[in-house]
Amino acid sequence: MDEMQSYENKTISSLPPELLFRVFGYLDADFLARCGAVCRGWNALANHDILWKELCRKRWERLRHLPLAIHPRVDFSDPDLARSLSVAEVLDILRRRGVNRPRGALEKSDLLKLLHDTRPSGSPPGRWTGKWKSSYIVAELDLDRTRLTFHEVSSMEWKFEFTSGTSWNYMMDGEGQPSTTKALFRADGVYVNPALQVDGFRWRMTPYGGVQVEDYPPHRPQRTRDGGWILSNGYFTYRSIDRGTPAE
Repeated sequence: MDEMQSYENKTISSLPPELLFRVFGYLDADFLARCGAVCRGWNALANHDILWKELCRKRWERLRHLPLAIHPRVDFSDPDLARSLSVAEVLDILRRRGVNRPRGALEKSDLLKLLHDTRPSGSPPGRWTGKWKSSYIVAELDLDRTRLTFHEVSSMEWKFEFTSGTSWNYMMDGEGQPSTTKALFRADGVYVNPALQVDGFRWRMTPYGGVQVEDYPPHRPQRTRDGGWILSNGYFTYRSIDRGTPAE
């Protein structure tokens, strides 16, 4: 048994880089990260962006609000990591952070400084090799975050639900069931909800990353296992919508 294992180890170690790279393509994230600790040569292959981008694609297909793009909460204070970004990637990260691009032509160095200065608070600590490996790890850690940002709230569509009861009869549908609708928390502070039949309501963020509409009880944020968001105050509930379906 020991001889067989030794033979297998020697066989893998003797593979040329292009074949070893293909082998690495069959590994999951945990195993691939472990391979990166074997030696310098394996580390370079195991941290390759192609491998980690594919892992991101497979994993993020099952998560909400994660397009296949560099994660906006990655720490790009490492100059080498920052320089690996294209200008298009930097602009996309800034957009997803809710940062307006300054007017006029900017050098890439100016955009990278803006990227460094606008990393959202509460982002996972730590730095890793490679922009896609970093994105994969940060996305996993970020699933524990339960504080929304203003940009997240205002850029999402929300499914609105309310608690049934006699006081909500005017919102029941024809079959006596609570009606649902899409609600918006607009970036200009205006709250839009056809179900409530009111105009001019305003909303704001709470200190703990929740939402409050006018002077009604604030909504506390919760996270679903697949990365969705739920806002609730015991009377009304909002579920973030991604790819046409609300968080559950």
